[in-house]
Amino acid sequence: MAAPQQPRADVFFRPPLPRRVSSHGFDPALFHDDGRLWLLNMQSDHRPEGRRFDGIVLTELDRDTLRPVGDTHLLLQHERLVEGPKLLKRDGWYYLVLAEGGTGVEHGVRVARGRALTGPYELDSRPLLTSRDDPSLPLQKAGHAELVQTPDDDWFLSHLTARPLHTPYGPRCPLGRETAIQAVTWDADGWPRLRQGGRHPATEVDVPTCTDVRPLAPAARADPLSWPWNTLRGYAKPSWADTTARPGWIRLRGRHGPESRWHQSLLAQRITEHRAQAEVTVEAGPRTFTQAAGLVLWYNTESYLSLDLTWAEPAGEPQRGQQWRGAGRTVLSLQERDEEGLRQVAVVDVDAGAPVTLGVTVDGPDARFWYVRDAVRTPVGPPLDFSRLSDDYGSRLRFTGALAGIHAHDLVDATFTADFTDFRLTCTAG
Repeated sequence: MAAPQQPRADVFFRPPLPRRVSSHGFDPALFHDDGRLWLLNMQSDHRPEGRRFDGIVLTELDRDTLRPVGDTHLLLQHERLVEGPKLLKRDGWYYLVLAEGGTGVEHGVRVARGRALTGPYELDSRPLLTSRDDPSLPLQKAGHAELVQTPDDDWFLSHLTARPLHTPYGPRCPLGRETAIQAVTWDADGWPRLRQGGRHPATEVDVPTCTDVRPLAPAARADPLSWPWNTLRGYAKPSWADTTARPGWIRLRGRHGPESRWHQSLLAQRITEHRAQAEVTVEAGPRTFTQAAGLVLWYNTESYLSLDLTWAEPAGEPQRGQQWRGAGRTVLSLQERDEEGLRQVAVVDVDAGAPVTLGVTVDGPDARFWYVRDAVRTPVGPPLDFSRLSDDYGSRLRFTGALAGIHAHDLVDATFTADFTDFRLTCTAG
């Protein structure tokens, strides 16, 4: 009998193991130049009274081992905070593209250049892009960019930005950091400039039409739990979400609550405009206050709004919980969470065991939750402040933006399940 044929080693793809490389700070970038590999980075001085943003450094890496070759080179230090370095080579110059001023309203793009890769570099006399000097611009926080060249020799700048809401508390950006592009030209002295002139980001940019497009192969049937769904610290096919138990529905198994930094059962989609509406039908049978499932507007564990199907004590009884052993009411509980804590805004009785459609309408800074009763939308509680789910609310640095989604939790046994169907998120520009 012939020995079983061994599989050929070269048939299988084996991803390379992670390699440790030189670490000076964050925002690293790789640069390839004449067959050599370089690691670009921001340098952080972690010592007391040290500068956390202490310049830009460059280290050559061996292409095979990724170990450093020679010394690390200090390319540039600047009195303003600089980070996010990118390098490109054009007409004999090395251009260093930098994020300047931090990720908030002081954000900008600054360029430096040198004839040699390892320096010295001279800074351009003015920013290439910023909105920090005009708070009325529709695109704020413009910065952290990269220059790209098209096959037709057109140049564009891709960059981060934000579209704020103007509220009584100042500008707030619930859409988080977004990506924009600007058209770029090169002046007579060889510096990049915005095509429209000045340094402010344009909201409309003409881009070339790409005619050399190769169609993608037909995609397989989409996984109903894949993009545009997002999860927290999860992976592609979470064990707590199931689409096979009940065709056309998503079944979530409850785990930790929305303030947990660990095992949350949350599926959410990004809100991309200042006007939006989300709705979903949920069916579940909560039997204790530790079980709930519903619709959530999510920023993070300290900022969210939720309308949940859950359990409450019989009418008129105080919150004493478990001694009722399942007796009680099925209710919708509207809650809001911010840095000051969690508050219950409203409670509405609903039929136990029956599906219920939940919804929320976002209009600028206002979020109005509702549910469907007798085919009519019925408001739950007053309008809530959606702008608190923004990068600019609270005392900590934030820049992720708000999402709308579904969640379930079971704080005791992690066995409670809830079924969801017909989730729709509609975002409207204007």
